[in-house]
Amino acid sequence: MNSFSKTTVAAALLATSGLLSSVVIAGPEHKHEGKNHQQKMLFKKLELSEEQQAQVKAEREQKLALKKQSQEKLRNIKKEVRELMQAEVLDKSRLDTLLQQEASIKAERMAQQHASSKKFQAMLTDEQAARHAVIKEQMQAKRQLIKEQRQDRRDARKARKEALQERLHNRSE
Repeated sequence: MNSFSKTTVAAALLATSGLLSSVVIAGPEHKHEGKNHQQKMLFKKLELSEEQQAQVKAEREQKLALKKQSQEKLRNIKKEVRELMQAEVLDKSRLDTLLQQEASIKAERMAQQHASSKKFQAMLTDEQAARHAVIKEQMQAKRQLIKEQRQDRRDARKARKEALQERLHNRSE
């Protein structure tokens, strides 16, 4: 077999194993249902009532409208900052003003997110709140595991690269 076909077969095997691993990780019952998949799964796990779901949906729509407004403001600020940075002479006071506006908008978004989270918590029954806390802990643990795995892959890749460079360096001597 020539080297091209070996490479092609290896790439095909890697791609197939990646697809299979995603099925194993997610499980056979895990199906994506379009937009708001995570929200639907959370509703199902928390067993939210129709009224609670309607409340969450209304809050989400309001939050999205506010987010779009702030995104547009941030986009305009960033555009203006880029224009300032390309100018011959930097207007530092204008730059400071824009960056303060950007920080203010981001702080407002964080405050809105916090308020939204508190509204959601207040809407839950005691049993649902306890279940939600468990789900959050599980998701944080899962995120941490993924972060560690990603770092392990980076470290292994770096070690392989360094070993290869060392071998190439030893050959050239």
